[in-house]
Amino acid sequence: PDLYFAEIEKAAADALAPVGYSGGALSQGMLLSVVSHHGFSVRYVQDLPRSARSVTDLRHRRIYLRQESLGMHTPRAVLLQTLGHFVLGHSTPADFADFLRQRIEANYFAAAVLVPEQAAAQFLQSAKNARDIAVEDMRDVFSVSYEMAAHRFTNLATHHLGLPCHFVKNDHCRHIRWPSIAPVVSAGNTT
Repeated sequence: PDLYFAEIEKAAADALAPVGYSGGALSQGMLLSVVSHHGFSVRYVQDLPRSARSVTDLRHRRIYLRQESLGMHTPRAVLLQTLGHFVLGHSTPADFADFLRQRIEANYFAAAVLVPEQAAAQFLQSAKNARDIAVEDMRDVFSVSYEMAAHRFTNLATHHLGLPCHFVKNDHCRHIRWPSIAPVVSAGNTT
């Protein structure tokens, strides 16, 4: 299946439009401008509960998060995942399936802001024309994790380039793990 979500791509593009994004990796200044444009401020703290990646103070419109990465979860991705819930209008999940849908959407939003569709699609088309497509290049150009670059490659190469592909995440024993963004698991090469 095509794991491209046009409405979330549009929300991400709309979030970037007011800050003047023009390509490449999203700078820290632009990231904070995106957050500020949506009425939030960011506070980096060291004492968040271990079970929380971020905490949002709705009264003061502050998002609290750690400065350091939590495994593959960079502060930039965590911040945009948190903001994504608000931008996408999520409310309290009705059930576990709704919770998972919201989580997938917020993760997709974060990836779509950090690896914007227009810039990434142009990058991928150029790489395809040169017969030199590599997820690592996408990772480097947009300064994101390999996993996020692989998810965006899956979303955009399937949709824009007509290259059907799926994301599969394997652990160190090569067991297939449930992906954090894409809701489909299929057999194939390891990442």
